[in-house]
Amino acid sequence: MSLVFPMPLHAKLTEYEQLKSKGEAFYTEGSYGLAYEVYLKADALQLPPSETRWVDFRTADTMWRSQAATQSHDSTKYEKARRQLEVLVRDIKRQDERDYIWAEVQESLGDFWWLRRNSTNWYTAWPYYQKALDRKKII
Repeated sequence: MSLVFPMPLHAKLTEYEQLKSKGEAFYTEGSYGLAYEVYLKADALQLPPSETRWVDFRTADTMWRSQAATQSHDSTKYEKARRQLEVLVRDIKRQDERDYIWAEVQESLGDFWWLRRNSTNWYTAWPYYQKALDRKKII
């Protein structure tokens, strides 16, 4: 019989910090598929709410960006990622709840509509960019 002791929160956060650092390094170099895989691992951890939101954001963001780097015409991942990003901002109405993550999600949605091959829809992208820029001026 073996005893199983829950991992201390500090150890979980250290693991998450390592994953986040690795994921952000991949993201910075444009390796969105690798960043996506790292953030999927982080998603399995029990994290504080603010870090859970960050992981939810990065998972959706890197999902659509990695799909955009392929030649696939399948829109399933695009639509799933877009819905996940929209959920992250949907219920935030008060100005004081619009934090850095909210602004990053807005920017990702703008990029989603503007930067994808065969999309370049500035009319849809601009409101997201405008919200992100307005919030980032305050931060």
